Amino acid sequence: MKCAEAIRAYLDYLHRERHASPHTLRNYEADLGQFLKFLNAEPGGAPDVEAIDHLHIRAFLGEFFARKGEKSSARRRLSVLRSLFKFLARESVVKTNPAKLVASPKPAKKLPDVPTAGELEKFFEKMAEAPPRDRAIVELLYGCGLRVAELVGLNRVDIEPDVLRVRGKGSKERIVPYGKHARHALEACLATHRNEAVFVNRWGGRLTTRTVEVIVKKYGMLFAETSGLHPHSFRHAYATHMLDSGADLRAIQELLGHARLSTTQRYTQVSIQKLLDVYTKSHPKA
Repeated sequence: MKCAEAIRAYLDYLHRERHASPHTLRNYEADLGQFLKFLNAEPGGAPDVEAIDHLHIRAFLGEFFARKGEKSSARRRLSVLRSLFKFLARESVVKTNPAKLVASPKPAKKLPDVPTAGELEKFFEKMAEAPPRDRAIVELLYGCGLRVAELVGLNRVDIEPDVLRVRGKGSKERIVPYGKHARHALEACLATHRNEAVFVNRWGGRLTTRTVEVIVKKYGMLFAETSGLHPHSFRHAYATHMLDSGADLRAIQELLGHARLSTTQRYTQVSIQKLLDVYTKSHPKA
C-alpha cells in the first residue's frame, strides 16, 4: 500500500469510527503530511508503507530537530506515527509497528516559576483584607510548604503548638513547623467553625483541592495581578527562599516530604539561575 493511501485510510478511520474532532483531524493530517513530504524527498520517493522502518522515522525526527523543533512537538509527531502504524498493523497492512522502536524525546525540564520574597511580602500585606479561612490557606501553603492535598486533609487534631502533623504521599506522616503568622491565621480560621476539618466550605464540608486552586488564583488576580499563581507556587517559594537563606538541602527534603533528594535538588537549579541572572545583568564582562 502506498504511504499516501495508508494515511488517507487512517484519517478516514479517525473520522468515521473514532469520531475525532475537526481540530484533532487537522493536527493529525498536518503531522502525517509532513512525514509524507519527508519520505517523498528521499531518493526514489516515498516507499510503500510496508517498507517503512524505524530508521525512516528516526531520520524524520532528526530532520525536525535540525530545524530546531521543540521536544514536545517531536513527541506529538512520534505519537501520531505510532497510532498510524498501530492501525495499519491491526488491519494487517504491516506486520509490526516500527514507531514503537523509536524512543520518545525526553520532555525539557522546566524550572518552576517562583515569586520573590518581596513580591510575597506585598501579597500577604494585601491578604489582610481576606476572610480568615483564605488567609490561613495561603499562610500555610507558604509557611509550611504543603501540597494542596495535604492542606485540605488537615484536621484539628493535626495541629499542635508550633507544628503540624501532615499526611503526605503514600499516607506518610511528617512533622512540619509553622510560624507566628500561620498560627494567628489558623486561630482566626478555627474560630469561625467547629468542624473536624480545618478548612471547610460554606456548608461545613471539607474543601476540595480544586476549590483551593480557585481561591489562590482569585487572590493572585486581586493582589498579585497574575492569574498564574497556584498553590504549588507557594511550595516552590517555600523551598527556594529557605535554600537562598542557607537552609540545608536534606532538611528541606524532610520538610517537603520528598522521598528522593533529587526531587528537592531542582530548587538548587532555581537558585543557580537566579545567580546567573544577577551576574548577567550586573557584571561588565558578562
